[in-house]
Amino acid sequence: MSEPLARFRLPPSLDGERKSISSSPRIDGEKFAACQIQFLQDVFGYREYLRIAARETPTTDAFLPVFVALLEAMETNDSAEARNCASQLGRIIQIIFPACHTNRYAVTDAQTDIEKSNEE
Repeated sequence: MSEPLARFRLPPSLDGERKSISSSPRIDGEKFAACQIQFLQDVFGYREYLRIAARETPTTDAFLPVFVALLEAMETNDSAEARNCASQLGRIIQIIFPACHTNRYAVTDAQTDIEKSNEE
């Protein structure tokens, strides 16, 4: 079982003046699902903002920084779990996008890079 985190470090892309922040109070699965729905509404709202601002790839531009921030936050606070998550995410991406060989290659390379950096 992992250790509780009363405070956690922000990933470098988000830390600005604050290097760490307090965790939210503990929430159950139902409340977390509601938070995920609200979060997705916010990401799609940002996507709409980017679309109106004439971004060529507003969905990618809205979602990709979220994925990166989540993975960076995990790596910053628990690198072992971040590696496990990256490995599982790679398998999930291969299942969701089986015909996209580029994604498979990119995920495999990213995973290899993570493994190499952890060996150093």
